[in-house]
Amino acid sequence: MLGLVLYAMTTPESDIWFDQIAWSHANLSSGAFTAVSTVSGVLGVSGHKYEIRFRWPSDYRMKSVDKETGAVIRDVTFDSSNMTDYNPSLGQYTETPIDPKVKLNDAVEKLEAGFDPMIAGFATPTGVDEWIEPLRKLRPWTAKYGSKTKTLTFKAPQRSIVLHIRTADSLITGISIKNEAQTLGWSLTYHDDVGGLKFVPPSGACKVAVFDQDMRPPKYSSDKARSVALKMFDAYNEIRALGFKVRGDEGTTSVSMRGEFVRQDDDVASWTYDGKTLTAYVKGRKRWYSGHMNFNGVLTAIADLGTRVDPTLRLLMTKVNPYRKRLGDGATVKYVGTMKLHGEPATIIESVSDNAKITLIVRDEDGLVLSSSVQAGPNAPTITSQTNLEYEYFPVAPDAATKLRLQPSGSVTVLESKPTKT
Repeated sequence: MLGLVLYAMTTPESDIWFDQIAWSHANLSSGAFTAVSTVSGVLGVSGHKYEIRFRWPSDYRMKSVDKETGAVIRDVTFDSSNMTDYNPSLGQYTETPIDPKVKLNDAVEKLEAGFDPMIAGFATPTGVDEWIEPLRKLRPWTAKYGSKTKTLTFKAPQRSIVLHIRTADSLITGISIKNEAQTLGWSLTYHDDVGGLKFVPPSGACKVAVFDQDMRPPKYSSDKARSVALKMFDAYNEIRALGFKVRGDEGTTSVSMRGEFVRQDDDVASWTYDGKTLTAYVKGRKRWYSGHMNFNGVLTAIADLGTRVDPTLRLLMTKVNPYRKRLGDGATVKYVGTMKLHGEPATIIESVSDNAKITLIVRDEDGLVLSSSVQAGPNAPTITSQTNLEYEYFPVAPDAATKLRLQPSGSVTVLESKPTKT
């Protein structure tokens, strides 16, 4: 007790106030608060709203919310090893491993998701203390005491800072920083219910490697159209194994995919790729080719050998949901009807956008596409070109990378990043 008395006698009163604030925020092992910012200046008035929940030592959830409508603009969660970033307007989310040594506010700043790193830091034990450290050096601070709120004020010729502190527990409830150009204000409201801190993908949400601005959720003319489309999207979402034959005007292509391993067979060539090495056999030339390359190298090499990577396989190899991509150009999806194709019950849906009219026959059993008809043109559904494809599916064994891998039986031409046609 004597030590506390001596500390109070020798320490400026403002330092004691800041110590109380830092201690109170540092001892919030869990909590939730809403933070609303307002910026006013020569350009008018703007602001943001955030909902932040946390449970130490590792779980955080931050939502950026529209101040007027309450709609979630961005939803970011952190745990001990991963960060999940969900963009509702795109219907997409990413998952990124994180270094537990990186500070939350530093990670938020690099995220470029519109979150204020200062407010994110308020959810960490040292965040408030780090933020008020420069304030401790300012003099003088004055205090005004109320029954529920204490107000700390600093005034200088060209700026002023006002902090509103909850008297009961010394938590910051308001911040106002004013200079000659603008005024920044924050209001913080605390809540007892931490709620769910884990991200659960909403119905229809799609995991992507990076956000794709050209892949937006379609509109739906009915609940039935939405139900069929979402089942189709789910069938191709994060798919790890798939085998199919696709028949079209240009012939038949067979595709086998298991993890990073893929094999494609068509009338021109057979080839396999395991994420590192491409091996190909060109039938007309009766020649073998092989080389180490990345995905873009595969696209170039296969084209130079006279064929192409199947469009659906191409998207799957880059972890992109093929039908979200194809219906992601502002399309409207409608329910057409039901039918049987090759004896399998299916549902017909139609997608119309400024770019194309796409008719899909979707297998009822699992949501896989049995048939795709595309009428493409600048003003769909005016037909400028049409592609009709039918799909047949087959299982791909767990040991596909061993059993389906091509093994050259003759001399092999080494493939460079762009092989020479021979």
